[in-house]
Amino acid sequence: MDGGIYKIVNTLNGKCYVGSAAYLIKRKRVHWSSLRLNKHHSRYLQQAWNKYGEEAFEFRIVGKCSIENLVWLEQEAIDHLHPEYNIAPTARSCLGVKHTLESRHNMGESKKGITQSVETRTKHSLAMKGKRNALGSIRSVGTRDKMSKAMVGNQNARGSIRSVETRVKMSKAQLGNQKARSCIRSGETRAKLSKPWSAARRAAENLRRASNS
Repeated sequence: MDGGIYKIVNTLNGKCYVGSAAYLIKRKRVHWSSLRLNKHHSRYLQQAWNKYGEEAFEFRIVGKCSIENLVWLEQEAIDHLHPEYNIAPTARSCLGVKHTLESRHNMGESKKGITQSVETRTKHSLAMKGKRNALGSIRSVGTRDKMSKAMVGNQNARGSIRSVETRVKMSKAQLGNQKARSCIRSGETRAKLSKPWSAARRAAENLRRASNS
């Protein structure tokens, strides 16, 4: 059995981080790699690591268990140990967690250069079908019906009829706006605007081809 509950302990003050993993040895490597790169998702653990140094921390196995029991046993450990370095009070949950600008920057930097395989992109594409209109996916009839009902009475909906006063105000507000629909953009500007849409269309086409192959 390779999975279980673990904690990362600061041997100098006894504070810890609690987690669970299907493969404990692999999870330790992931934690240590992120901490050494100063990119760990827990800013509390990262700050302590930076302050006390790598030699002050130990990866300890609390107990081993099957994969289906990981989450609730992790929650039991969190409730019992009250880990100071966890940013979320609930196992496998980031609800209520507010990341600092530095944390968001670090998470963004860590994702740069990562290219997902065709298989991974295909799985994402298939998972999104029928849920929302992401790169060619189709919403279900039930979803479209709910969206249609939600738009009833919405004055900002495309087919709504605006009053003369509202149209005059909107017209005045658009005077001099270079992004207004009727403005004439330069060839260079149009080329810049078309690039991201072309890339998106190519990505959508690649996903559709991969899912059909």
